[in-house]
This record gives sequence, C-alpha cells and structure tokens, in this order.
Amino acid sequence: MKEFGQEEMFSVEDFKQVLYKCEESLKPYVDKLVGQPRSFGKVVWTVKFIGKEKELDILRKQITGQYQALNLCLQFLQLWVVLQHFEAVH
Repeated sequence: MKEFGQEEMFSVEDFKQVLYKCEESLKPYVDKLVGQPRSFGKVVWTVKFIGKEKELDILRKQITGQYQALNLCLQFLQLWVVLQHFEAVH
C-alpha cells in the first residue's frame, strides 16, 4: 500500500497478536474439554469458560475488523490491477 501512496490499513503484527491471544484463550478450553468424557470436572470447566465469553467476543470483533481492513486493501489492489490492464489496452 505504501508503494501506491496509501497508508497501511492492515497491520500484520496486530493480526498476529490477536491470533496469539485467541490461541492462548482457547488452549485451556481445548485441553480440558475437547475429546474428554462427560464428568463433573468438565461441567466446572464449562462454567469457567462461560465467563470468558466477553474476552472472546472482543477478540472476535478485532478479527472481524482486521478482516475488513484486509479486504479493503485487497479490493484496492484488484482495482489497481484492473486500471493497469485498462491503461495497457488503451
């Protein structure tokens, strides 16, 4: 984007950080609940993770925003390619 005189709308480092936070948030869930037989401990862990719903919702919203920014960048680049092709043909 910088090459085209546009400011960067999408930060790869920010996206990596959000993905890392998602992995860290979901890792205990996966370790304690996925593939485990039904037990009292599983019920307790389920209740604990219900409390993390707000944190996960924030991460979900961050990923959605970053997806939209990345999509805008891709649309800009697609438009640029079309315009370059149009100029080359005419």
